[in-house]
Amino acid sequence: MKMKTFEKWIEQNHPEAIEEGWMGKALLAGTAAAGLMAATTGLGAKTQAPRSAATSQEEDWGNDDDDDDNSMQRHHQDLLAAAKRAGVPPREWNNLKGHKTGGVVVVVNGRRVPLTKAEQEEVKWAEDMKKRMEMGR
Repeated sequence: MKMKTFEKWIEQNHPEAIEEGWMGKALLAGTAAAGLMAATTGLGAKTQAPRSAATSQEEDWGNDDDDDDNSMQRHHQDLLAAAKRAGVPPREWNNLKGHKTGGVVVVVNGRRVPLTKAEQEEVKWAEDMKKRMEMGR
């Protein structure tokens, strides 16, 4: 059995759609879009190694997941380092909750974290920025 093109199938099964005109415009637009897509893909193929759409999409999603995982790991590492400095007992290290100001952990599991001079400056800058932004409202 031969495969029919969509246009031929429409002509045979729904000729009224073509007679009314709306289907002809849709087919023309679809054909133009397909041609544009093919031309764009053809140009990209000259400069890049061919990749399937599924592989490309999986890689993109994989990168997003990696970024999220790295961010969560970094956040946990920041909390763990702050917990050790704040004197949080090791039994609580698997369930850390904290608060950051200016990218610096200032409280972890309800304990204030002793800050270095540089960290204190970061926190102060962030708090000053927050105040300036709130005054502008």
